[in-house]
Amino acid sequence: MVLRNILKVEPVELKNQSAEVPAYGVMTRWGSADAMVERMSGMTHLFEDNGAMFMRYWTIMTGSNAGRRLLAVGYPSMDSIENTYKALRAGGEYSSILTKMDLDFRNIVRIVG
Repeated sequence: MVLRNILKVEPVELKNQSAEVPAYGVMTRWGSADAMVERMSGMTHLFEDNGAMFMRYWTIMTGSNAGRRLLAVGYPSMDSIENTYKALRAGGEYSSILTKMDLDFRNIVRIVG
């Protein structure tokens, strides 16, 4: 039996999303008591300021990961990913939000094509 996850898109995104295909993507999944939309929205500028090309934030609605959050961010380079996480760690909000999450998955993928 194949489980299919349905995603509820949360209103967290970059102001200037790129139409170009990114070279890399970072997928992060976690559990949290609430969607944390306001807190996530407050950090989107750190992603955008450091080269993120697109950002999508979902709540998984069905399947074995139902209720967990999923963040996908596209980047032009590995340097952009590194700079984003340096900027996130430099601020207190990222450290604070990590205490409210049960982070169970983060992967970097290379996008070809």
